[in-house]
Amino acid sequence: MNSPSIEPDDVPLPGQKPLSPTKSPLPKVTGNIGSSSSGHGSSSNSAPTGNIGGGVGLGVGQASGIGSAIDTLDEPVSETLLRDLRNVGAKLQQVLYPKGRKDILKDWDLWGPLLMCLTLSIVLSMRAQPDQKITVFTWIFIIVWLGSAVVTVNAKLLGGRVSFFQSVCVIGYCLFPLVLVSVVSIFLSNIYIRLPLSGIAFAWASWASLGFLSDSNLANRRALGVYPLFLFYFVIAWMILIS
Repeated sequence: MNSPSIEPDDVPLPGQKPLSPTKSPLPKVTGNIGSSSSGHGSSSNSAPTGNIGGGVGLGVGQASGIGSAIDTLDEPVSETLLRDLRNVGAKLQQVLYPKGRKDILKDWDLWGPLLMCLTLSIVLSMRAQPDQKITVFTWIFIIVWLGSAVVTVNAKLLGGRVSFFQSVCVIGYCLFPLVLVSVVSIFLSNIYIRLPLSGIAFAWASWASLGFLSDSNLANRRALGVYPLFLFYFVIAWMILIS
């Protein structure tokens, strides 16, 4: 039994003229990928030749130059850390002298607040009883971050135009005077010396943070936004005093 054969498409049917092959009007593209272009002297009707990725377009040096001012993926880790430390130092200087660049704290980061929180927690836990060190460290850490979040949410509920992380950043950086007093208190046990130092640090931290709240557009509700902030710094100063 013979199996049926399938005729190709170009075989004409009975009574039909043979099909002539159609010619494509498009020129044939030839060339090598990655090789240099050729055929500069050829006529206009010749097939285009060349390489993909060469010829017209951006070179390697031009393409790599785009966005190089903000590209930090290729820089060493040490340079990245030094740049972050310089930014933290500049913001701490703004806290010590609030009349300087007020806009520097608007470029928020959480490295500075984390450093302030860890330093304060470690210093106060060092002065605690041996069986209470971990508890003191944990509570200080929670109070700092939770207090910053509560003050920020209160300001936003009052209609303040303030970013959450930006506010947490400012409140954390403004802890710097209190952190300095906590470090000095390690070497001072006299309550009559620590009391005025804690009061000055509390006033300084509150003053530094007021400059930021003044730009949050609280209008006539500013007192309601400032009160939780004062209370937050007062609690921190009180813990430094009695530690």
